Amino acid sequence: MISVKVPFALPYQATDRFAAVLRLQRSWQSKIYNRKESAMSKYVLKLLESYNERERKIAVLRYNLEHPAKVSRSEQIEAMNFGHGDGLDHSAGHISNKTLYIALNYEEQAERMNAESAHEIAKELFALECEQRRLTYFIGLLDKRQAEVIRLVFVDGIPTKEVAASFGLTYRTIDRIKRTAIENLAEMYAYSDQFRV
Repeated sequence: MISVKVPFALPYQATDRFAAVLRLQRSWQSKIYNRKESAMSKYVLKLLESYNERERKIAVLRYNLEHPAKVSRSEQIEAMNFGHGDGLDHSAGHISNKTLYIALNYEEQAERMNAESAHEIAKELFALECEQRRLTYFIGLLDKRQAEVIRLVFVDGIPTKEVAASFGLTYRTIDRIKRTAIENLAEMYAYSDQFRV
């Protein structure tokens, strides 16, 4: 008979403690994971509930970007023409050199402010569109029934009872499908966020 010596053996109690520590560690990891999943599910639910509001904001920002409010040169000069200070020593219709300088300076300032405003609008629009595209893409990755329920309930705004009736299913079944879809979306967001900078 060949005997094998174990180079390192833990006493029975030490292995029990080690196993208990591992179980406790796994339990805490599970709780942390569940909290993250719960927080991510809440985030996804918030995104879904605000889907149409984001669409409206995107439309408004696109309009503002395409049709910026600008003051024309004639409007600037006309406004400066009426601003004579105390009205002394000026004839009607006369524009002083100071007024023209102020108007030109104002025009440069207005152009700079318009450019900054357009940049801010574009920045906000980009962020909203990215979030909307990401959500739409992830919804497309769900199975067909889950994606359809999510679209009907959150995008089209149809109450869950009506969706259940249209599918010929119970309210609870559609609600379960909706919750499962939200959990799947939360997993996709959590996984995707690991790689975002």
